[in-house]
Parts: sequence; structure tokens; C-alpha cells
Amino acid sequence: MKRPGRETGQETVKNGKTSDGEMDKQELGLLAGLKEKEEMMMMENEEEEEEEEEEEEEEEEEEEEEEEEEGYR
Repeated sequence: MKRPGRETGQETVKNGKTSDGEMDKQELGLLAGLKEKEEMMMMENEEEEEEEEEEEEEEEEEEEEEEEEEGYR
């Protein structure tokens, strides 16, 4: 779906590009915001994965300790 052109401080904008072929400043701002949001979500996912791995390692260590204690009995 094509958006109608709009007047900006540059030239008439159609489909996110000015008549000289440059990206519209508003479009660039939206793209930068999306990229920043995506990077933040990726960082959050990595942190969650690291936390889950640490929890799993702690559980494994606890199980090993319990098995060792049972072995001494």
C-alpha cells in the first residue's frame, strides 16, 4: 500500500524516500528506534539465558553434593 507524499523540511516524500533518493528523516528515526529496541531485547534474552544456565549449574552441583553425602552414609 503506497502512502501519499508528504511535505517535509526536505522535499516531497513518497514511500519513505525523498525525491533525491535519500531516506526521510522520520523514517530513519523509526528504523533507528526499532533497531535499538531489537538490540535491547536481544540483550535481555542473553541475560535470561545466562541466568537459566547458572541456575541449572547450581542445581547440578547440589544434586552431586547430595549424592556424595548419600555415598558417605
